[in-house]
Amino acid sequence: MFEKSGRTTVGRRWWVIGLAAPFPGLGGIWGTQVFGSLTTGGFDDPAGESSRTLAHAEATPGRTGGDAVVLYTGSGTTVDDPAFERAVTLLVRRDGGIT
Repeated sequence: MFEKSGRTTVGRRWWVIGLAAPFPGLGGIWGTQVFGSLTTGGFDDPAGESSRTLAHAEATPGRTGGDAVVLYTGSGTTVDDPAFERAVTLLVRRDGGIT
C-alpha cells in the first residue's frame, strides 16, 4: 500500500510540489488573522485545585502568589508515608520555606 503511494508520489512529484506550495503562504495569511481572535490568560478553571490554592496563597497576608513549584519524589514511597512527609518538611524548613 505505501509502496504504491510512494511510487505515485515520486512519479508525479512536480504535481505534488505544485499543489503543496501554496499552503505555507495561505497558512501565513490565515495565521495573521487569528491573532485578533486570541486572548491572553490561558485556560483557567476557577473551580480547579490550582486556582483555589492560588486564591488561598494570595489571601494570606504578605503573600502575592506562588514563588516556586517543587516536585519531591521518593523511591518506593508515597506522600502519605510519614517518613516521606518528615523528610520533605525538614528540607523545606532548612531552606526557609516554612516558618
